[in-house]
Amino acid sequence: MADDKEDVLEDNQEEKKPKSKKMLIIIVAIVLLLAIAGGVGYFLFMVGPVEKVPEGTKAVVVPTVIVPASYVAMRRPFVFNVPDGKRTRLVQIKVQLLVRGSDHRIMAKIHTPTLEGALVSVFSNASIEEVRTVEGKKKLRLDALNAVNNAIQKLEGKKIIESVLFTGFILQ
Repeated sequence: MADDKEDVLEDNQEEKKPKSKKMLIIIVAIVLLLAIAGGVGYFLFMVGPVEKVPEGTKAVVVPTVIVPASYVAMRRPFVFNVPDGKRTRLVQIKVQLLVRGSDHRIMAKIHTPTLEGALVSVFSNASIEEVRTVEGKKKLRLDALNAVNNAIQKLEGKKIIESVLFTGFILQ
C-alpha cells in the first residue's frame, strides 16, 4: 500500500514537470510574438508613410558644412570705473570674440583696435546694475556684440562676430 501511494506521487510529479515546460514555452512564444508585433507597429506608426518621388526627378543632396568656431582674445582686459552712489567701483572684464572660420578670425585680428574702441565705448556707459546682476551682464554682452558688429560692418561690409564672451569679470 505504501508503495502504491509512492508510485502515485511519483507519477503525479512526473506529469507536472512536462506541463510546466510546455507552459514556459507557450509564455515565451507569446512574449516573442508581442515583441515582434510591437516592433512592427512602432515602425508603421512612428516612421510614417514613405513619399514616392516621381520618376525622372533627381534628388539633390545639399551638404551641410559646419564651420568651426574660433575665439579671438582681446589683448588686455578692459578696466573702468562705475559710479555706485557716493563711491566708484572698479570693473575689469576679459573679453573674447567668437567667430566662425579662419577668414573671419583674420578680419577680427586685423581690426582689433576698432573692436576694442567699440567695446570701450559700451563699457564706459555701463551702470552699476549692469555689472552687478546676471541680467545686466547679459544686456552688456548683447550691447557689446551689437557695437563690435556695427564697427566691423562699417569696415568689412558684414557682421562676423557671433558672440562676445566675458572670460573674466571682476567688480571691486
